[in-house]
Amino acid sequence: MKRIILFALSIIILGTAIPTRCSRPDPSEELLRKSTEEILEYLLEITPVGSRIQDVLALINSNEDWTLRYVNNSYGFAMRNGRPSEPSSADIADGNVVGTQSVRVLIGSYWSSPIAIYITHVAVFWAFDGNSNLVDIQVRK
Repeated sequence: MKRIILFALSIIILGTAIPTRCSRPDPSEELLRKSTEEILEYLLEITPVGSRIQDVLALINSNEDWTLRYVNNSYGFAMRNGRPSEPSSADIADGNVVGTQSVRVLIGSYWSSPIAIYITHVAVFWAFDGNSNLVDIQVRK
């Protein structure tokens, strides 16, 4: 009996998951699947270095698919092992922080393949100087 229930649940789960994962990705998902360098290139086109933090926040708020994670008016972001991260107290003490302000956004997530059991999240970190001008952007997958 237990096997029959597990089999039935498996069919139900597969029946609902496969069509959504195998369907043609929407344009935002196509961006997410690009390399971090291609995503960065796109982001630099729409938020070039020197952009004001208010303009970047307005763009973020206008995109329904993006989720604002935080705005940090005290610190930029840290680079650890080539990846952007929230700065720790050690990063701050060591000067391992890019910018004096930062914004972090989850621009989306996607299944790596129709049969994958994990999701790839794509986050973007914008760093700003003391005058609220953009100095760097980093993408993390």
